[in-house]
Amino acid sequence: MRDVPGAIPENSRALLSAILKQVVGSECSSIRPIKGIGMNNSVSVVETPHGPFVVRTNVESHLFRFQREAWCYKQLESSSVLTPTVVACGVLNEHSYSVAHFIENSQPIHDGVDQLRVWRTLGGYARQLNQVAPPASGSQEAAYFPMSWEKQAADDIGLIFKTTLWRDAGMLSQEQQEQITSYLQGCASTTGSMGICQFDMTIANAVICGDDYNKIYLLDLESANVAPVPRYQLACIAADRGLESEPVKAFFEGYGLASASPDALDPELERFLLYRLMRATAWARDRYPSLLAENLRRTEPVLTRVVGRLR
Repeated sequence: MRDVPGAIPENSRALLSAILKQVVGSECSSIRPIKGIGMNNSVSVVETPHGPFVVRTNVESHLFRFQREAWCYKQLESSSVLTPTVVACGVLNEHSYSVAHFIENSQPIHDGVDQLRVWRTLGGYARQLNQVAPPASGSQEAAYFPMSWEKQAADDIGLIFKTTLWRDAGMLSQEQQEQITSYLQGCASTTGSMGICQFDMTIANAVICGDDYNKIYLLDLESANVAPVPRYQLACIAADRGLESEPVKAFFEGYGLASASPDALDPELERFLLYRLMRATAWARDRYPSLLAENLRRTEPVLTRVVGRLR
């Protein structure tokens, strides 16, 4: 869900060489572009005399997201969460960049890996991330999180009901839409604990070193943000994978919670789950229409259940 304008600029040898010269004092000996993974950045593995680095670039206005990620990694240093080591973030020639040490022997989570075991590890990682306190108001680091949770939730609710999608799909009447709008506004005014939440916690944003399950690295925390925890973290996973799916059960187990059936769901978690599902559907409507039908299918049973309860 990109929030920076324009197309992602491609990495060029000249740009990467200039970045590495500035950051580590040497130019590139070889460059391997990484394509087809992720939607946000241009990514390359760059070999230098000082070793291999992963360099990601984007438009200049993206810098705060790279800085946010590096800050999150720093907060996790004393935990058991494994993350890359960021060497530098900055701007060069109107490109924001992040340079991190390449994780030796790392590979994506492929079909030969026990994926449920990875999901359990990610659940434990999420629990530790959620315990990270947001930066103090007025600090330099607070600028890495420019939108408050209340503002984000209000904007998301506006996005959800921006069009007549729900009425056109036969899922809500006008009266029901007003009820659901009020119901979702409870997410913005929550009194729960606030912590750092990874909105995109998935095995696609993790790597494993060889077949060593003790060396699973969590990547891509640039999409982390301040949110009510643990409910929003759990809702993000359940909305993406399905509440009763095996990955979600494994994630909950790793988090230290028992997974719940729809009939036994914590009412507040259900509120956040519906919020996340409807927000993802609105995003598909505006950005990826090919995913709209699938998102409507996922959302309908939860929306129907909540509407029935609000009568």
